[in-house]
Amino acid sequence: MSENDTQGSHDDGDLGDMLQELRVVQEAASLLVGFLLVASLRADFGVGKPGERWLYLATFLTACAALVLLLAPAAHHRMERPLRDRVAFKRSASRLMLVGQALLSAALTLAAALAVSEAAGRAAGVAMAAVVGGLILSLWWVVPFVRLRKRRGRDGSEPRG
Repeated sequence: MSENDTQGSHDDGDLGDMLQELRVVQEAASLLVGFLLVASLRADFGVGKPGERWLYLATFLTACAALVLLLAPAAHHRMERPLRDRVAFKRSASRLMLVGQALLSAALTLAAALAVSEAAGRAAGVAMAAVVGGLILSLWWVVPFVRLRKRRGRDGSEPRG
């Protein structure tokens, strides 16, 4: 067994899956940051709407922070090659991904509020944020958590990292 295979080899499809997940989520976060940057370049951006300027700022900073965290595992992977401790790498990358995903959840919710507030008013923006936030909460967080608990109950296994 080579040094690269320490702490569990089996070709590590888990690591490949993780990196593919990152590619998908990174692209979404990148697009959101890009759209927010373009929005700020509009001539009428934030004119007379101080509340929306703060909402924009919160959305932009949250999206940027999410993008940084979601890009970090790829940067770590490149810098640490060859990986000597895949288990520790996956554990660290998973944490970064989950925090990045939490921030992306907030950024998408804020972006929905911002876009709809601009188009249809503050009340509609708040309602849309509640809908988007609810969807994200249920589909990104609750459903996987429930599945994980069911799996743990069925086979007594711990989740992989």
